[in-house]
Amino acid sequence: MTTSLVLGSGGVRGLAHVGVLHVLEEHGIEPDVITGSSAGAIIGGLYAAGHTPSEITQLIDDFNVYDFIDFTNIGGGIIKGQKAKVFLREQLGNKTFSDLEKPFMANALDINNEEILYIDSGDVVDAIHASMAIPGVFKPVPYDERFLLDAGYVNPLPVQPLPESDTIILVEVGREPDTIDEETRFHDVLKQFFLYVQGNLQRDHLADLEEDQPEANIVRIAPETEQWSILSFRDLEEVISRGRTAAEQQLSDNQP
Repeated sequence: MTTSLVLGSGGVRGLAHVGVLHVLEEHGIEPDVITGSSAGAIIGGLYAAGHTPSEITQLIDDFNVYDFIDFTNIGGGIIKGQKAKVFLREQLGNKTFSDLEKPFMANALDINNEEILYIDSGDVVDAIHASMAIPGVFKPVPYDERFLLDAGYVNPLPVQPLPESDTIILVEVGREPDTIDEETRFHDVLKQFFLYVQGNLQRDHLADLEEDQPEANIVRIAPETEQWSILSFRDLEEVISRGRTAAEQQLSDNQP
């Protein structure tokens, strides 16, 4: 039995992945392959490197948002991203993908070449750093003569590179678009537009997955995390709890 785990993008909402991992551990489910986008790449990379769900939870308990923020007024983002990279390096060292305990893949966007990359070789921290570079927030990340960004808006659930699997567990932490009217502020209109585009692309990718792997048992876990924005660093323990609740509810009816 081969089980693949896909951890979606969603900024702070991605901490729900940790709650899901706790429940998988309690059910004795060990994924054979992990893919992750943005926040999903961070959690997935730590897990693939051997960090237990409890250890990842402890990192979150000790989390200080200012350890991640290094503002800049130069370049293509308001945050350099070097502090985040230092944090990842402290946890993962200089591990390459071949050093990981489980096969892992992170996605990232190369706008210049109009390409989504699925990175599964080289330095793990460099790959995660590129995958989490939210456009307009973090500066683009130099990577192998490219400049990469978070692919979450165009590929929030990286399902394309999955091998043939008996069970595929998808953890979705995106948001549905809200309604708009003539009173909606311009940045809220833009946000709803991007959420609409993201949702349509995700549906297309999932339809392709179902067509490519018709025999797979696809388990979709969608924690209720919509009240958090991608950079809303509050009630982090509650975000994890929402992941646990959603996974328990889904797996009780659909044991892989």
